[in-house]
Amino acid sequence: MDEHLPGTQARRAGELPRPVRRSGEGVSIAVVGGGFTAAAVIAALARSVSAGLTLQVFEPSGQLGKGLAYGRSNAHQLLNSRALNVGLDPTRPRDFIDWLLANDWEGAATSAGGGSLEASFVPREAFGRFVNERLLTGVAAHGDLDLRLFAEAVTAVHHRTEGFDLTLASGAHFTADIVMLATGYGSRRSAGGHCGDVYDESAYEGLPQQGSVAFLGTGLSMIDGLLTLRRQGFQGAVTAISRRGLLPRPHARTAPTRFVPDLAGVASMSAILHRLRQATRQAEAQGEVWQSIIDGLRPHIAGLWQALDGREQARFLRHLRAYWNVHRHRVPPQIGRKLEDEVRSGALRLVAGRVSRTHPLSEGGLGVIYRPRSTRLEFEERFDAVFDCRGTAPDTGGVLERQMVAEGLLRRDPHNLGFYVDATGRARDSIGAPADDLFALGPLGQGSLLEVTAIGEIVAQADRAARHIAALIAARRGRHRGIG
Repeated sequence: MDEHLPGTQARRAGELPRPVRRSGEGVSIAVVGGGFTAAAVIAALARSVSAGLTLQVFEPSGQLGKGLAYGRSNAHQLLNSRALNVGLDPTRPRDFIDWLLANDWEGAATSAGGGSLEASFVPREAFGRFVNERLLTGVAAHGDLDLRLFAEAVTAVHHRTEGFDLTLASGAHFTADIVMLATGYGSRRSAGGHCGDVYDESAYEGLPQQGSVAFLGTGLSMIDGLLTLRRQGFQGAVTAISRRGLLPRPHARTAPTRFVPDLAGVASMSAILHRLRQATRQAEAQGEVWQSIIDGLRPHIAGLWQALDGREQARFLRHLRAYWNVHRHRVPPQIGRKLEDEVRSGALRLVAGRVSRTHPLSEGGLGVIYRPRSTRLEFEERFDAVFDCRGTAPDTGGVLERQMVAEGLLRRDPHNLGFYVDATGRARDSIGAPADDLFALGPLGQGSLLEVTAIGEIVAQADRAARHIAALIAARRGRHRGIG
């Protein structure tokens, strides 16, 4: 981040200057993770919880607030949402717009068609700076918030009679009344360790301008990588491989009105598809675009997902999720036009198929072995560089996660998308009861909520979690001074 938050200079565990707050002196909350999900949680706690707070944030990088999406992005990368649809406080929908105007970012906004700032797609750098500033002001305004950032990984969380004990990789131990897991997507997958990181600009250095590059995946991360290549002068051929070979669709040129389809009582994918087709025809008859249907669905996705049984959920994931993702997670219109030009000219080749493996070649470069969707035969191609962009998934198999599952603190969902949580992010135990003192937030809850990966959904969930904690503290204090 550009500035240190008050009290957040990253420390090693042994450098803690004084004992943490315990019950009776305030509330001690451990936040595991330091990316955007963690930032949203900290901001929400700062504005919702009036009690004395100690926030212990454990993030191995020692950085707080930007994470994968904003930590290494540059001024040329745009948000994939319109400026009016992002922020850090659901009660202040124009906060980011006001910040852009106050900080002279209006000129950097890229409008889809000469429209307003609200409908524009602004640089991710601007949003990263906005998050940083709002964290600074939010923490400073609280008055009784002690925020400490530790450049350490948490390897174990044990539930005790009063709160939790946390063990760090260094062997140090910490205590907390509440634990909030906010690790985002967890570890990036890599095909055999040979692939470059699409967000590390040094990975693009030294490529021959007329060489060949492969991206494993055809989603938003691949597009970021492709645009970085072209901006650095790469003129060679690019191949992108994914199971369906689909590119994200573009946003409408102007912000559409949200059209909410009638999905009451539906409990199967076939019924949902039938209703959506009806709604699309109705919207088009009223002059709306298909994007208005998708946007209208967003607030209702969790309820629809939970209304499906496990078999129907599996059908969606197997047959429809890729199509949903390219319509739901869209790109700015001007980026969509660039992609069309790339495909039309042959500069970008899309391949629908499965990648078996990658391996270094003796003559240099990397070999990619894949099986096209239309055949059972495998093919191998050589590339000067390969980037793995097949998406990031919550790391449910890490050391910490395995330990918490083994102790019954977390439960993996049957689709291995994340953990069982409620809408607030509270972790559900083996009988489905939500815990009041353990949260798994953001992408960690995909298995329960499906859509909890974008800015809007993460911020809304963080706000619900913070309000729940504030109400819990107030109720317990009212009874017997409780945890706070």
